[in-house]
Amino acid sequence: MITLSQTLNKLGLQAIKNQTLRYCRSEMGKEAISDLLPSTTKLRIQKDMLCTHEMMLVLQSGEAYPSEHQPEIRSYLKRVRIEGTVLSLASFQDLLSIATLSRRMKKFFKQREENFPELIDIAQMLIPMKDLEDHIQSKISDRGELKNDASPELQQLRKSLSSKRNQLRSAIQKALKRAQKEGMSGDEGATIRN
Repeated sequence: MITLSQTLNKLGLQAIKNQTLRYCRSEMGKEAISDLLPSTTKLRIQKDMLCTHEMMLVLQSGEAYPSEHQPEIRSYLKRVRIEGTVLSLASFQDLLSIATLSRRMKKFFKQREENFPELIDIAQMLIPMKDLEDHIQSKISDRGELKNDASPELQQLRKSLSSKRNQLRSAIQKALKRAQKEGMSGDEGATIRN
């Protein structure tokens, strides 16, 4: 008696999975491909074939399909469930990337609804989170740094820090000028690094 495992081996399923894994853009995609087994119902096979056909048309069309880097965010989502958890700035950038990508993907398929009815069914599950995008962008710069005005407290702290730096710079310049007048220093100025 031939087992399912022997049949899948004979069909070369693992080789197909290995090739497909090379093109996966996310950890979830890789996990889905790794766990993939052939469908056994006619309806499921037809639906999967239609989705595959539609996606091939999208990729062959040359249109700018939104499929950039898809960072892994599940660990962040688990951690934020714990009260008092603090996420890194990088994690907020990843969350922003996923929120933006989800919105752009949904919009892409919505604009092409008549051409890709099967893919629009999948895209409907994407939840645009424009408010989240806007909120993160209001707090974090494009370079991934916390903006000065992310909170009133941070704004005040950074303003105070800048003032103290300027006072320190002024005191060093005065001391250097005094030392130069007394012949204890050369003509080059002081260098202050962050």
